[in-house]
Amino acid sequence: MVWPNEALLTLRMVHIASAVLLVGGVFFNHFILRPTLERIPPPQQAVVATRIGHLFVYLAWGTLALLITSGLLRLLSLWYLDDLFRPGFWTEKYGRWLAVMMAGWTVLAVDAAILTFIFRPILLRRLSLNPRPNPAAMQDRRDTQVRVAKWVDRLILINLLAGTVGIVAGASLLYGGII
Repeated sequence: MVWPNEALLTLRMVHIASAVLLVGGVFFNHFILRPTLERIPPPQQAVVATRIGHLFVYLAWGTLALLITSGLLRLLSLWYLDDLFRPGFWTEKYGRWLAVMMAGWTVLAVDAAILTFIFRPILLRRLSLNPRPNPAAMQDRRDTQVRVAKWVDRLILINLLAGTVGIVAGASLLYGGII
């Protein structure tokens, strides 16, 4: 099947825009929004961070879905999908850089799953409505949230690195890979 040039261009634009939106969003959240939130009072900080976090979850999963879909369709349209199973493909320049880009996506997807389904519920857990909260339980919950927040920061930096490396690898594929 021969793909029209408009379809190829659209797939490329969707792929690049998705990568830029995801990595740019992570960058914005970590380096601009997070320090800004620390300057507002904690009650408002919690409301704003929760709302932005909910929206960013949709952005992250949407862009990850667009990246894998547009990426596989691009491989199919460029006749590379069959090459993925050819012996020796992964040792060639194009195959190596494609593997780097795919590894970047995999790291982003695994981190998104950890952040969304494990860490996020811990950070959003509210105190019980017990009229006499247990101070030890409250402190334990707070300590857990602080530990989880530190891990979230680490995963976000890993996402920035993986996403940036993936974008560089993808850009190199335009030239058949580098090195």
